[in-house]
Amino acid sequence: MAFGNRISSLKNKHEFIEHSIQHEMSRIKPDTILIHDLKVRKLRIKEELMKLGIK
Repeated sequence: MAFGNRISSLKNKHEFIEHSIQHEMSRIKPDTILIHDLKVRKLRIKEELMKLGIK
């Protein structure tokens, strides 16, 4: 059960980060450093999901 919770948690974080990126990019003057950091975090989560065998 912990495995399923981990996957669900990672997917939720991935989705939240995606929304955060979109929100920041829609601003008049987006913070490019923040966007970069969010994209790196999102990629790390995606890589972890792939290691677990989830696309």
